[in-house]
Amino acid sequence: MSCSKIKNYLYERFNEDFNVLSENENRVIITFDDNDLSVLVNKMENKLFILVPLTNMHSFEHHPDWILVDGERINSNLFWKECGNQVIEYQGDAPIAIKQDTIERIVNDFIKNR
Repeated sequence: MSCSKIKNYLYERFNEDFNVLSENENRVIITFDDNDLSVLVNKMENKLFILVPLTNMHSFEHHPDWILVDGERINSNLFWKECGNQVIEYQGDAPIAIKQDTIERIVNDFIKNR
């Protein structure tokens, strides 16, 4: 079975940048092929959250206005732990593992074009 056929079973839809794991009128959950990060888009509040699994594969250092994830500073003053993830509100910075143009495409697809 080809990779695209498997992805058809797993995801509601996908493109070269990201996979839509689940979507309804309130939220979208997005995954990526090349890393274990996820993105949650809250359509009702027009907000985007980055989900980093709380595993030994990731390290975190918390500061009042930013968080260090795997040695990378992410500017955000809203982050918390929930359901096995470090949740970080997107406030202009995203981990390098998620390309900036991918974030912009997600914002355009699910927040701006509603």
